[in-house]
Amino acid sequence: GFVAGWWRDAAGFAASVYADPGIIFLANRWFIAACGVIGVLATFVIGRRLVDTRTGAIAALLLALCPLHVEYSQIIRTDVQASAIMLLAVHFTLRMLDHGRRRDLVLAAMMVGFACATKWPAALIGIAPFAACFMLPGMTRSEQWRRALAVFGIAVLTLFVTSPFLLIDHQKVIANVLSEARPEHLGAT
Repeated sequence: GFVAGWWRDAAGFAASVYADPGIIFLANRWFIAACGVIGVLATFVIGRRLVDTRTGAIAALLLALCPLHVEYSQIIRTDVQASAIMLLAVHFTLRMLDHGRRRDLVLAAMMVGFACATKWPAALIGIAPFAACFMLPGMTRSEQWRRALAVFGIAVLTLFVTSPFLLIDHQKVIANVLSEARPEHLGAT
């Protein structure tokens, strides 16, 4: 908006959003809907890679028709975004296993960092690329450990670059992480 001349500064932006909240909400809803589509496509690609094209298509169709996925793909929540990023982490992990390329390792690790920045529990997807490093053929155990530690390091670096507030407000970070572990909330009960 600043580049297009719609507003000159932060105050102009705030005034525009106050006059038309759709400026923010519509863009975010389109983004989340795109993440829903990416999740369905990634499910197809992963299913095709692991089993066959028919299985990938069925898995993608089941996700596309899943009421919760459809509902959350229409509202602004981080669940669908985190799911899409986690599926991309799995996709790049599988590519790393297929080809052994460092690029796929880096992309898988970055997706882990992005997923964690999106939703804390998504950090668990990091187990996939970390463990996959020990399944790479033709490598010594020390090479496998170096790659596994690289996955961890790249994921953490991506997390901090994506969410620099983690370095600034430690107390808020701890409170947010602890709030994910509460025994009752809409998703857990």
